[in-house]
Amino acid sequence: MRDGQLEAYLLTLAIEVPFLLALAWALRWVPGRRVRLAAGGVVASGITHPILWGIWDHVLVDLRYLDKVALLETGVVLVEAAVLAWVGGLGWRRGLLASLLANAVSTAVGLLMQ
Repeated sequence: MRDGQLEAYLLTLAIEVPFLLALAWALRWVPGRRVRLAAGGVVASGITHPILWGIWDHVLVDLRYLDKVALLETGVVLVEAAVLAWVGGLGWRRGLLASLLANAVSTAVGLLMQ
């Protein structure tokens, strides 16, 4: 594990899981299944976070920083959408929307902390 990776992962969870729960509550998605949705958020980030950190320095090395963030986060959104659809019980459309919004928020926070 690289320096800062654990902290970044914990920050991601601290932002994305509560965001997913708040979004689902506000839109009345999966009522009574908050634990399942929270688990979906943890599993999704648990899959994508180490992969993103593992390939960051080795893939698309010629891209500018923000271009690399945008491209790799697109992949993260798609993978996490599938996990949220299945594990989180949201279905594909809601999973995609939830993943896009949660990742937009956590990516923005991460960029602001740079």
